[in-house]
Amino acid sequence: MSFEFRKHRNGSRETRADANRATGRVSMAPATRAIRAAATARLAPRSDRDPIAFSTLAAELATELPRAVHAALAGFKLWGGDEGTLLLTEAPLDNPLPRTPTSRGTEIELPVAEMALATVGMALGVVLGFRGEAQGRVIQRLYPVPEERDAQTSASSGVRLQFHSETAFDPNRPDVLVLLCLRADPGGAAVTTFACAGKVLAHLSDSQIGILRQPRFKTGVDASFGGSTNSDHDPTVSPIYGSDTDPGILIDTDLMRAADPNDELAIKALMALNRAVENASLGVVMRPGDMLLIDNRRACHGRSDFRANYDGRDRLLLRAMVAYDPWRRSGERRQRSLVQERVGR
Repeated sequence: MSFEFRKHRNGSRETRADANRATGRVSMAPATRAIRAAATARLAPRSDRDPIAFSTLAAELATELPRAVHAALAGFKLWGGDEGTLLLTEAPLDNPLPRTPTSRGTEIELPVAEMALATVGMALGVVLGFRGEAQGRVIQRLYPVPEERDAQTSASSGVRLQFHSETAFDPNRPDVLVLLCLRADPGGAAVTTFACAGKVLAHLSDSQIGILRQPRFKTGVDASFGGSTNSDHDPTVSPIYGSDTDPGILIDTDLMRAADPNDELAIKALMALNRAVENASLGVVMRPGDMLLIDNRRACHGRSDFRANYDGRDRLLLRAMVAYDPWRRSGERRQRSLVQERVGR
């Protein structure tokens, strides 16, 4: 596994080393061998059957990561990276790779890729699941399904997935979102997009930022969590928060609105925020073995549309959500569980 950051913007492409790390490529051969051996052992724990044992093993394997990798992860945890993201490449994958499913709930075995993802997640913090998302699995599979082709979900493909913070409706939302690409879309058109708060604010006026720092907005709860749009019970939020020098962003372009439908200043500020996110956004076409870390406090993310053929060769990703401090979420979980049962409180 080595490091590289590929940026996409307005169709152009450039490659650069992340500014917070050395420019050379960092070998992950020792960790790769350890991850593959541990994940394929006869009695190795699986994420869906014994998530505690699985995550414990991943935490042990995190000690196999080279010092340079730990340094990069520490820098990301402290500062969020140059764009609120960090891209690791050449993660170990399963070989042969199973066919991409075409319906939700299809079971496929991906022990090596899941362990690679969890190892990085446990090096940062603790991987957690949400009961309303993928039945609470700590490692989730993302792929297009025909029934959700045009929906605002991770299973869509025919529409652009709008910019959002992961579980924006939940005050205990994950600190980091980690995506691992197992199979790219055949056309290479799927771009994972992101925008960091610091760059977004550069496109806003002081008065707009001042309004966005106030709790004058509501955001809906995702349908997978049992929510609905424009409910009186939707949480009230401030889209911009944190310090002026290290701001945070909380956004859901599809579900966020002014709390008061007659608050013209809030409506206009939210429209300006959405435009600013577009203007500040970058993106990456993920390739097999790419692992993208997104700071869920300092950045928001989305995805372009792409063509899905539903033939077993479509885009296939794994996703994990990481908490730096799982203790503050302990009241939402059962004892000795990594699954958050409730959200939005």
